[in-house]
Amino acid sequence: MMQPDWRKEDGFDFSLLPAKSGSAKSLIIVMHGHGSNPANWQAAVEQLHDQIPDADIINLQGPVKVKGTQPQGYTWMAYQGPKTEQVKQTLSMIFNHLPIVDKLNSFLDKQLTKRGLTDDNLGILGSSMGGITALQTAFNRAKPVAGVVSHSGALLPFTKIKSKPDILLIMGGKDEVFCKPKPKGMKRVFKAMTKPLCLQHKDTLRRLRKKHINYNERFYPELKHEHNPETVHEAGLFLNNALRRKNKPKP
Repeated sequence: MMQPDWRKEDGFDFSLLPAKSGSAKSLIIVMHGHGSNPANWQAAVEQLHDQIPDADIINLQGPVKVKGTQPQGYTWMAYQGPKTEQVKQTLSMIFNHLPIVDKLNSFLDKQLTKRGLTDDNLGILGSSMGGITALQTAFNRAKPVAGVVSHSGALLPFTKIKSKPDILLIMGGKDEVFCKPKPKGMKRVFKAMTKPLCLQHKDTLRRLRKKHINYNERFYPELKHEHNPETVHEAGLFLNNALRRKNKPKP
């Protein structure tokens, strides 16, 4: 495993794997899940680096520390503290775009400019809460990025759509967060009443179809809320192809 090249730029901490050619033709951002950290994605990032050698890959660290996690975990929005504060944060997350989105888009703009790249050269991979954040960030950009992978993530109910990038959804049939078994009894009634706010995988698919957003899906029946070399390979293939399509010379 390579030694991470840690940097602090434009408001974020991250490790960088520079393009093997020495001059990046594309930029890929990797975003971990709630309570995780870039170290958990280091092997996956190196795998992506082998698949897309002409890309700079940024393994981004969430700005918010999660208390009580060992090793230190991070996330993309404050989601801790007293129950009343958690409810407030959750409602804000559902009915508004995440506060981190504007900061991330500013970061992306600056990182692209430093490399002389554009949104056509940008791919984003997010896992779990990172997947939620990745989708919101991409949808809130004025121009579509080349591709977005939401790995074990979801689309929030009232996400505004400013642009429509190519999308890949990777989900496991045994995902204990976004692919739970159908509820029974009163829980089923409650879910039906709160369907517009639900964050299950089927709700994400329904929202994307309703917004007329094309997407690809890779569904693994035995996969839990996790990533592995196979799913990372799928993400790499998708991002590589999306970048090539965007940058294909015009006839």
